[in-house]
Amino acid sequence: MKKISLFLSLVFFALSAFAQGNLQFNRVFFVESSFTVATTNSFEKTDISFTVPAGKVWKLESAHGTFENTGSTNPSYIPAVQVMINKKLVHFYSSSSPTDVGGYLPMWLPEGTYTLTLSMSNSGNIGNRVYGGITGIEFNIIP
Repeated sequence: MKKISLFLSLVFFALSAFAQGNLQFNRVFFVESSFTVATTNSFEKTDISFTVPAGKVWKLESAHGTFENTGSTNPSYIPAVQVMINKKLVHFYSSSSPTDVGGYLPMWLPEGTYTLTLSMSNSGNIGNRVYGGITGIEFNIIP
C-alpha cells in the first residue's frame, strides 16, 4: 500500500511540475466607448485600443451596445449597433430585434493590445449617440 501511495504522490508531483500556472482573481474591468453620429452615412464607427497587462489574462464575460435617438428622427432607418474585439463580433443590437450574436463570449484574452470597435449602421440621424463596451474579470497568472 505504501508503494502505491508513494507512486501516486510522485506522479502528482511530476504532473504539477508541468502546470502553466494558476489564476488568481485581481479585479473586474469595464472598457467602454461612445460617439455621436456626425453624418447621414450608412455606417460610422470608432476604434479604441486597450491592453491586457503582462502577467494577466482577461475573461470577457459580456458586451453591450445601444444608441440614444437624440438627433432628428427618420423612420425609414432601422439602426444597428455592433461591438467587435479585433474584428470578431461580440454583440449586435438592432432596434427591430435586440439580440446577442457572434458566439465569441466568454472570450479569453492573453496579455497584449486589442481593438474595441463600436459601430452603427443605417444611422441616418445626425446627433444619435452610440454607446458600447465590454465587461469581464482580470486574473493574475501565478507561476
